[in-house]
Amino acid sequence: MKGDNMLVNLPYFFSLVLENYIGDLPELMEMSDVTQKELDYYLSRGCNHVVTDELEIPMEDEPDYDSEVEVYDNGGKTADRFTVIIGDFVYGMSMDPGHPQGFDQFSHTASPDNLKILRNSPSTIGKRISFYNLPESVQLAIKVRMEA
Repeated sequence: MKGDNMLVNLPYFFSLVLENYIGDLPELMEMSDVTQKELDYYLSRGCNHVVTDELEIPMEDEPDYDSEVEVYDNGGKTADRFTVIIGDFVYGMSMDPGHPQGFDQFSHTASPDNLKILRNSPSTIGKRISFYNLPESVQLAIKVRMEA
């Protein structure tokens, strides 16, 4: 089942068990055929949604995020510390965008000319940084945005 993507069937009962399970997760995983990567993906989506059919989970050959995403860091001057550009979509994100008090908002769609102006505004959006230097929570939020 190796390849670019793998379709994983996470049964509904597993989502219910996971939401209500108190104990050792490795023990729970041994009782099922769910891998750690599948579990991480499921947990990243939040345990409060119903999994009914299939989720497409990237398993190998992830894209080079630095070539597909531009991330700018203003050093924490504002709550929306990171400006993320995916294609022509611009987002603002905090250090922990998945937290209830975090920030993960679509800002706007920008034309090529507007993107050029934005990229040349380091005093506004900060300096460009690598996707791989971001906190894991921000990386995850970006991956979710890219899937949408």
